[in-house]
Amino acid sequence: MKLLYLFFFFFLLSVTITNAQSDKFQKSMENYVSKLDTASSASTFKALANGFERIATAEKTQWLPYYYSAYCYVLGAFMQRDPQELDKIADKSELLLNKADSLSQKNSEIACLMSMVNSARIMVDPQNRGMKYGMLSSQYLMTAKNLDPSNPRPYLLEAQSKIYTPEQWGGGKVAAKKSLDEGKSRLETFKPASKLHPTWGAKLVEMVEGQLKQ
Repeated sequence: MKLLYLFFFFFLLSVTITNAQSDKFQKSMENYVSKLDTASSASTFKALANGFERIATAEKTQWLPYYYSAYCYVLGAFMQRDPQELDKIADKSELLLNKADSLSQKNSEIACLMSMVNSARIMVDPQNRGMKYGMLSSQYLMTAKNLDPSNPRPYLLEAQSKIYTPEQWGGGKVAAKKSLDEGKSRLETFKPASKLHPTWGAKLVEMVEGQLKQ
């Protein structure tokens, strides 16, 4: 009988510890995710990236903190004025995304960020890198669409990319507007799996709409 009591004691103890860890993870993630909408500088995104990475290091089995850390890094990369730093940031983002992918394979959201990483690499040397990394970026967007047709983000990223792509290569404002409309319609109906899952895209819509008017 004592063994039975000990079993239930340790079972309840393990459940309590697990729930406490889960609550801590949830609150920490919610805190950082809530700051993404107001972040607007490279330094802020770097601080958030570090915060998400600390959570990822503590949890180890959750893909979302790795994802968000990479997301913050790559957004900071697009604000980077020093081309020599871009590859370092892209390398870091890709490392984090590979870790996320190992925990959540065939993930549309991760594919979207891999597309963004390759787009960031183009900025180092557009003339010599445009073809290689542009193709990789497009391939990841196609993968993201196939993995989750309801995800608006690959369409919105595609719209932004097409603005700067020559018409003879499938780009131009008309093509960009079509992708933008497809992304907007999906964004209106998209339902994330939880409060922590990606919902971004509204600011990108505004940005692309502004670019289409220029």
